[in-house]
Amino acid sequence: MPRVLWFSGAAGEAGTTSVVLNLAVTLAREAAPRVLVVDANAERPSVAEKFAIPKSAPGLGEVLSQQIPLAWAVQASTIPNLQILPAGTATPASAATFAQDMPKLIDQSRQWYDWVLVDGGVWSGTADRDGLS
Repeated sequence: MPRVLWFSGAAGEAGTTSVVLNLAVTLAREAAPRVLVVDANAERPSVAEKFAIPKSAPGLGEVLSQQIPLAWAVQASTIPNLQILPAGTATPASAATFAQDMPKLIDQSRQWYDWVLVDGGVWSGTADRDGLS
């Protein structure tokens, strides 16, 4: 059964992204499952940068605003079995439908991946995001 873990920090600079990425790399290397890291931290996205994915790459923002399909936004990493869904560009449309569309996106991801790890940013940053956590 695919597993989903949502990580939120108590404050900025809490190291949430580091924890998510360390777990993702460990899972992908040791257990060899298909792992997806989702950067849902629109305020301070940094997952793409850690994997040298261009900031201009489409991501979660474009998927939630239905500009592109999920499969087109997912980026390969240099780690076998590990893929990244960068934050992309948040839009008013993606922010307005976040609480409604994010669970659908996670359900879809669970069909393709054994682990879905979400970097949810800082707790209390966004009410919709906190509700999903």
